[in-house]
Amino acid sequence: MSWRRKPGNGTSAVWQVEQDINPDNCNNCGFANRTSFVGLKGEDWGRLVVGRYDLYWTSHLAALDKHVVQAGVAGMILSVFGTYGGYTPLGKSSATTSLMGGRAINVVRYDTPRVNGLAGSLNYSTSEQKTGNGSPSAVQVELDYKDGPVIANLSYLHANSSNGSLTNTGGVASEPGMSADAVKFVGSYTFSQGTVLGLGGESLRTHYSEGNVSRMAYGMHLGQELTPHTYVGMTYGRAGNVSSSIAGSATTDKTDAHFLSLLTTYNFTKRTMVYAEYARIFNSANAGYYFVSTGNLNATAAMLKARAPIR
Repeated sequence: MSWRRKPGNGTSAVWQVEQDINPDNCNNCGFANRTSFVGLKGEDWGRLVVGRYDLYWTSHLAALDKHVVQAGVAGMILSVFGTYGGYTPLGKSSATTSLMGGRAINVVRYDTPRVNGLAGSLNYSTSEQKTGNGSPSAVQVELDYKDGPVIANLSYLHANSSNGSLTNTGGVASEPGMSADAVKFVGSYTFSQGTVLGLGGESLRTHYSEGNVSRMAYGMHLGQELTPHTYVGMTYGRAGNVSSSIAGSATTDKTDAHFLSLLTTYNFTKRTMVYAEYARIFNSANAGYYFVSTGNLNATAAMLKARAPIR
């Protein structure tokens, strides 16, 4: 539910309440538990809101996975980007996050007006949990470009005093001096004959006092608009091996994964569409990627040296 009122001088008061209801298994079921905010919007100066807002993990939705997201199916980026959890250095209690960013609380967000196709946003989030290990906070800078056949998005997130997991929090302080950085670029180009080419890349890095843990990923999408209503496409993505400069309790060997998706959609109207998709994740022996950003190292597979199931 959203609302907008124009008090005059080109400025509007805006608010949104988004609620998730799950009667069978409800976690974090308080009021306005999804993207919800209040703020002001100006025709000339942009928008300023405060509340609960998604940071980083969904910032790509307008670009690489355009048609997959329209189909309501988890795309490649929501499966192998933004996630590389499960690596815990020896002597530490906090692992790398299984989801970088998330639906953070206490967010202050400023969106610039779009000029010649380019817009930007600046986000700040702070946690309500402050301990002797630090005061978690996060800053995200985002650039978004949409003009004609070109769509592109660049996002950078820095999480201070946390591993970068911001879902229902502004970060959790679990290791002194811990921080995380994530940067992601995705873009697509639609040719005049209806061919769509999309590319994306990402770098994740978690900083401990003894060293760093990092991982790279990339993806590509190729599709074709057969008619004004029909689209077919395929997406391939790869998450690279986790790299660590410090000793860990989980191996980084064979921690990569591959993603493949084949998709077709048919639009009856602007609001009605049917689709069919085949998607598969190929995990290496010590990887445990799943659909929708829950990737991690598989400790059992690491010990048994057995191939993880294909999902």
